[in-house]
Amino acid sequence: MTAHASLTAQPHLPVPVGNSVAGRYRILKYLARGKHCCVCQAHDQVADKAVALKLIAAGSVPQPAIAELKQQPFLSRKLAHPNFVRVFDTGECEGLFFVSMELIDGAELASLIRGGRGGFAAPLPLGFWPALFGSCLPARPRLCARGD
Repeated sequence: MTAHASLTAQPHLPVPVGNSVAGRYRILKYLARGKHCCVCQAHDQVADKAVALKLIAAGSVPQPAIAELKQQPFLSRKLAHPNFVRVFDTGECEGLFFVSMELIDGAELASLIRGGRGGFAAPLPLGFWPALFGSCLPARPRLCARGD
């Protein structure tokens, strides 16, 4: 069973496929599910583009975490970088907190590590990790200085 099939087979997804969140984001399909949230591909009907939409049930995470998530659109504007996912919008609607962000087409990192979907056939070489995370380091001093 694919990840998509197992997600759509679960009756307790927060918003059925085809329905909208906040009258703006129409759910196209679910991409992943975690302990506290689901991530889906949605169509932003205002911007007329595909986005990734993270849906978090109200009360499932502490309020300080939600407050931090609400700051993401402002922080992402200050830290524009090709290796960062842009965050467009956050909000609350009908018991859900949502985060709208750039939809990245491609395989999940976990799948690549396991060797799936054209990924790596062997364990990743040690030199891979600095290349992967090193591109994020220039933003670290700005985040630390702000306390983010």
